[in-house]
Amino acid sequence: MKPNAVIFDYDGTLIDTIPVKIESYARATIEEFGVDQAKRSAITETQLKFGGAPKFTQLAETLRVLGITATEKQKESWGRRYVDYNETNTPSCPEFIIARQMLRELGLKYDLFLASGIPDGQLNADVDRRGLRSFFVEIRGGDKAAFCKDLKQRGYRSLVFIGDGKYDEIAAREAGIPFILSQNNNDLEKAFRQLASRDTHQE
Repeated sequence: MKPNAVIFDYDGTLIDTIPVKIESYARATIEEFGVDQAKRSAITETQLKFGGAPKFTQLAETLRVLGITATEKQKESWGRRYVDYNETNTPSCPEFIIARQMLRELGLKYDLFLASGIPDGQLNADVDRRGLRSFFVEIRGGDKAAFCKDLKQRGYRSLVFIGDGKYDEIAAREAGIPFILSQNNNDLEKAFRQLASRDTHQE
């Protein structure tokens, strides 16, 4: 165990999944609830407003804005569509250019963890397909906030969470962990340089 650690969000932080998630979300919503294509921008706006939140939290805001009342059965069907579209298209999403170099070099001085709202099985399957598992001490999909709180209790001298959305920041804040926002390759490279330059022996 190294004295310091970094927690990474996955999609949108290390993997450029945003275009796919936007398309999958809009497609599932339009198909399931019969929404007019003209309202696609409103669908995307509400999704991004709650970026990093559980999908049904995002859906609740979208339905509120669209003035739609949905049954639990409809919501469950929408959820299956959204997950299916994401699972089909996520494998084609590229990693951000700096991601592997960042993981490789930071792993020499930090313990690295992966926390994602993606279901655990789906997350681990994509990590294995990309050959990224060896970079991380532990990978956990599902409840990011709970994982952050768990890691906070493990006695690291310093711990930081890098994520791409509001709910990542909330998860970090609730756990008492510093947060770095990263939504593109430039952000990720900036975070990389910041962490790589730290004298972890003095923290």
